[in-house]
Amino acid sequence: MSKTWTTLSRVGAPLLARVQTKIVGSSLYGNVAKQLQPLQPFAKGLRWLWRQIIVPLGNQVVKPLWGQGLKLLRRRFPQLLRPLSDRLLTGILLGLLLLLYSGISSLTHPSPPASQGRSPAPVAISPRPAAQPRSQPPVSAPSPPETELPVTQLPAEEPIPSPPS
Repeated sequence: MSKTWTTLSRVGAPLLARVQTKIVGSSLYGNVAKQLQPLQPFAKGLRWLWRQIIVPLGNQVVKPLWGQGLKLLRRRFPQLLRPLSDRLLTGILLGLLLLLYSGISSLTHPSPPASQGRSPAPVAISPRPAAQPRSQPPVSAPSPPETELPVTQLPAEEPIPSPPS
């Protein structure tokens, strides 16, 4: 395992150094760095808070409590899961909690905002009439002249002769 890591670091380190040099030398990086310059004091404050308070608090309080909790849970696990590492068990538990949360949140729908005791009145929307050109008055189609045509009598139907057999 250590030989593999050593080989990867020998090959990967120069490659990553070249990529970093290209990124830092790009104009995009320079523009973003200039725009983020006013946030530097805030970032330094967050970095100090993380290093001086959050990490030591996590190492002194959270890790021991989580370790004790894992020991209690490990006793209840089936024999197959007991030899797993603490990190892997933590990942499994977090994954299960995420699935549980997403399952519950997808079942519950947000309720509509509460109205003040009355239902909103429906709003009637009437369609707009089509706009007609104003330059010319509407023209109607001319009607045909009314003349009476004589009714002719149609000849009676002649029977269709049957084919000779």
